[in-house]
Amino acid sequence: MSEAHPRPRVVFDCMVYLQATVNESGPAAALLRLVDRDAIALFVSREVLEEVRAVLARPKIRRRNPAITDERKR
Repeated sequence: MSEAHPRPRVVFDCMVYLQATVNESGPAAALLRLVDRDAIALFVSREVLEEVRAVLARPKIRRRNPAITDERKR
């Protein structure tokens, strides 16, 4: 992006990561793909990442979403 049109700066809460993890074709996953392509600049706190990891480790969440593996949780 040029100086005149900088990348949008975004902050995602825990739910964006969780939704992207359980639905790779949904809008939350599309947002993460924009981050991967450097189309948007993501700002994230350590606390949000810790919350995501904790939620993804919950047995109830893992039972409901077998696609959540230890590898995807990282």
